[in-house]
Amino acid sequence: MGDRYAAHAYPLSPKESKGELLRHCRDFMHAYTKAAEEAEALAKLHHEQEPAIP
Repeated sequence: MGDRYAAHAYPLSPKESKGELLRHCRDFMHAYTKAAEEAEALAKLHHEQEPAIP
């Protein structure tokens, strides 16, 4: 979505600047990436502990 915002020359929102919209997209990308990394780490931990669970 950020790429699409960056490609447009005209105003995208009456309340936010183009820079604000791009920052918004980057913030979401970082948050989702961090959440995915945390989920992977938790899945790995669960997989390692699986033999200990009766």
